[in-house]
Amino acid sequence: MQSAEMLSSTVTLLILASIGWLAMAFYVVRHPGMHGRLRMVLLGMAVAGIGIALPFTDVMSDDALRYRWDGHVVAHGVNPYAAAPADPSMQRLAIRDSVHGIDYPADVTYPHIRTIYPPGMQLAVGLVSGTAGIDVMAWHRTWSALCLVLVGIALWSLWHDVHRSTLLLLALTNPSLLLHGIADVHADMLMALLALLGCIALDRKARVVGGLLLGAAITVKYVAVIMLPFVLLRMDRRDRMRVVGAAVVAMAVITAPFASTSMFDAFRSFASTWQSNALLYTLLKDIIAEPTIRYVLGAIGVLMGAAIVWRRRDMPVAAGVLAILALFIVSPVVHAWYILIPLLMAPFAPLRSSLVWGATISLYGLAYVTYKGDGVWREHTVTLAIEFIPVMIAWTLDVVRGPISASAPDA
Repeated sequence: MQSAEMLSSTVTLLILASIGWLAMAFYVVRHPGMHGRLRMVLLGMAVAGIGIALPFTDVMSDDALRYRWDGHVVAHGVNPYAAAPADPSMQRLAIRDSVHGIDYPADVTYPHIRTIYPPGMQLAVGLVSGTAGIDVMAWHRTWSALCLVLVGIALWSLWHDVHRSTLLLLALTNPSLLLHGIADVHADMLMALLALLGCIALDRKARVVGGLLLGAAITVKYVAVIMLPFVLLRMDRRDRMRVVGAAVVAMAVITAPFASTSMFDAFRSFASTWQSNALLYTLLKDIIAEPTIRYVLGAIGVLMGAAIVWRRRDMPVAAGVLAILALFIVSPVVHAWYILIPLLMAPFAPLRSSLVWGATISLYGLAYVTYKGDGVWREHTVTLAIEFIPVMIAWTLDVVRGPISASAPDA
């Protein structure tokens, strides 16, 4: 991890770059007639940004430590849900990366807690670790290669559509995506790319392929399940059965090797107790006690979902992304990498709220710098308000008016 001074500089640069990106993003989406000329400029920016981000790792998150440990466990044929890293039964797998001075599992995040990452992620990190081993940079390069191959497939699939390919390239230039999706290799990058490829397949009427890809995305990060019911809105009964059936098959096949009675133990604990970077939760926690506050936020989320179905059922993919954003708005936990899926879904859902949050999420770094400085996680309400309130306004406009660009029809 970086020193405190370097981390502060990184966060400052991230915030300034995000403001610039937001201005560029609104120009791009509001000028679809310019996409033919802008596409090559954005391609160059995306390639340059990815090239700059690739040599870095664990910049503003140490989650990759857990990914590498989980992958090491899976590569050795051990179920990662069987025990926490610190459990004595796992010590036979202990290993040291002497080049980078990292001891596994002693240095992984929350070593006393079983992994929260779903089976699809375990399969992916197991394959990466089986190929690259435990070395930080070898692991990072292999994981990045996997994600960049999926990026290439998505771009190739959309290249005939100037508008959609331009919007995907715009997303790939987002500073938070480059930091958390490329440098810090978060699971959300893989999940979002699989979901995007699923929507591309569905747009081409490949229902089974689309269902398989969405099912795989769900097994990487459960939030992708929100997309599934929304993409079915405009399909007939037969197509719905194909998509759902394929998704269930993908989830069953990927989950089967990791099936365990303790698979959801740590995830349930995380979902019921963790809190981070959430405005509504921060405002309500001193008024409403746990767990009532979560029920209240859940009820608000249901109302937001009903509004989406009422106003945007004609645009299923956009509706699904709006539902994911609604979940983030009412959730007690909103990490910066959560925003990767609404950003990468821009070819089908160029939403104001996605673009705005893709920029304001950079303020999350201010709390992270404080945490790394004194070990206390402080999220100032004013900072949260600056981050969230523009998103809430933009989300409301998206629900009422629909996506920004009428040139990108929905699937």
